[in-house]
Amino acid sequence: MAFDSEYFHRAPSADVINAVLQYADIEEDLGGGRFLNRLSSKRLRQREVRKALGDAVARAADVSVVWDERQGQIVRVLDAAAA
Repeated sequence: MAFDSEYFHRAPSADVINAVLQYADIEEDLGGGRFLNRLSSKRLRQREVRKALGDAVARAADVSVVWDERQGQIVRVLDAAAA
């Protein structure tokens, strides 16, 4: 299997993942204490979010984070851009 460096360049950064968790305005209850968090297009246009994300605003639009409230940790990062 060849090393695909382009795949790794597309992976969301820790800053983008943290921003999704911090500024998410869409939270879907998945059950069992888990929540899917993401940013709406309206939220991505807000000044505080644009300032926090800078050039990564468009990137954050593709990222959703599954958070486990009971464990206090990220379960999975979903990346629509990788599809």
